[in-house]
Amino acid sequence: MKYDLVNFYENLKIKFSKSSANEIFLYMIYELKEALKLKDIDSIIFIANELASFLRVKADTKNAYKIYKIIKNLTVRKYGCNSSEYATILLNLADVDIVDKNYNEAIKRLNESESILQNIDDNYLYATMLNNRSSAYRGIKEYKKAREDIEKAIKLVNSKSKIAISMINLCEVMLFEGNFEEALSEIKKVINYYKYENPTDIHYANALSTAANIYFKLKDFDKSIENYSLAYDKFYAKFGECEITKLLKRNIQNVHKEREMSL
Repeated sequence: MKYDLVNFYENLKIKFSKSSANEIFLYMIYELKEALKLKDIDSIIFIANELASFLRVKADTKNAYKIYKIIKNLTVRKYGCNSSEYATILLNLADVDIVDKNYNEAIKRLNESESILQNIDDNYLYATMLNNRSSAYRGIKEYKKAREDIEKAIKLVNSKSKIAISMINLCEVMLFEGNFEEALSEIKKVINYYKYENPTDIHYANALSTAANIYFKLKDFDKSIENYSLAYDKFYAKFGECEITKLLKRNIQNVHKEREMSL
């Protein structure tokens, strides 16, 4: 008997739109146990991947790494080292590396993923690889390479949601390049997209956080605090208190201090 993976994803989508972070976590744990009982390797890999991704967004990199280590080995045994499934695991592991500031390790994984994806016709996965590598390059201050990758990624995708994610990353590159006004103009468009067309997407919070960074650089401290606070609310509503919300709190406090010093 095989596990019903289609039903899992349908329910997970509902959970993400209506349930608390703890309820989502417990749902995935329960369903992973069910897949393990059935010894359904495909389902174990896919559910564990979603669980690790969830933990990564919460910045729980320690447990995310543990899960990915297991499913990486399962994926190699099941699909091989030249499969899109293995390339996807490398992409997701690199995401954890980036959150954990292991940028060089992330680039190494993403380069390996790229060598696989060059032989697979999947623009979405290739664009995701470029997106992630752009973030990693940004982390080591290789802004030219970061921009090149993100601009390539934007050309490969045609859905609004995927373009919006790439534009957030491009705005982050612009921020580090010192192009604050251009970055602000673009991030406003992204925020309007999420506000009016896709308000439940967690990347909305990322866009707000990026806008807050830009306003801070422009010394518009009130707008920076406003956007950081909105980002905090959205992250907290989805994941509860976690490393990301703690970071946003610290950012808000730092902007308050800067505003006071500027008066």
